[in-house]
Amino acid sequence: MAVRVQLNFDGIRQVMQLPVVREALTARARPIAARAAAIASGQGLPEVSSSIDVENGTRPRGRTYSRVVSAPPNSLTRGQSVSSTDRRRILARAADINLD
Repeated sequence: MAVRVQLNFDGIRQVMQLPVVREALTARARPIAARAAAIASGQGLPEVSSSIDVENGTRPRGRTYSRVVSAPPNSLTRGQSVSSTDRRRILARAADINLD
């Protein structure tokens, strides 16, 4: 006997807006941000380490998210550079994602 399940997407959208869901998403992102900051510090990139943060929001269709971001450092002296690829690799290592 097959059971057919029909999802109520309005209900899912409402559940995703609950504070407990938002808190769970943020709780998942915080340790990744901490690992990313530690990796950046260990690589001698304190300007990257200090720019790592958790960003929370809601997508246009109502799905909430929490993500770890690293803003490009503005205070680098001339001649120093940290590429966006380096920042993404640090974030990927912290999240245990293979970019290759």
